[in-house]
Amino acid sequence: MSTRHTPGPWHWEGRTLAPVNRDPSTSYVYSILDAGGGYGFLGSTPHKTTTEIDACFKVIAAAPNMLAALHKARACILIDRTALADSHTGPDGLDEDGAAGIAEYDETLAVINAAIAEAEGQQ
Repeated sequence: MSTRHTPGPWHWEGRTLAPVNRDPSTSYVYSILDAGGGYGFLGSTPHKTTTEIDACFKVIAAAPNMLAALHKARACILIDRTALADSHTGPDGLDEDGAAGIAEYDETLAVINAAIAEAEGQQ
């Protein structure tokens, strides 16, 4: 198996989160989560609570696709970062615009790397 988590895409079948393509050759998991729902704060209406919980379910189901997108985005940013550094490096080293661009890329990569590490259990 190539990933530590159940391969996506995932979807909700009622209140059960499951892989779209259940295949015992690629995953050991038939269903990921059975969610009876959550609880709202005192004073919250059932409709508002249910609406928010349903939105959370959508985010959870999209997690494998978002993780894959982060991996692709990181690869693209690294390629572009290298090209930027190459085009802004002269005899005196990296120029001011290049340094500013590299700093922006590095900040973005740090956020992406932290999110990937958290999702993959590396933190």
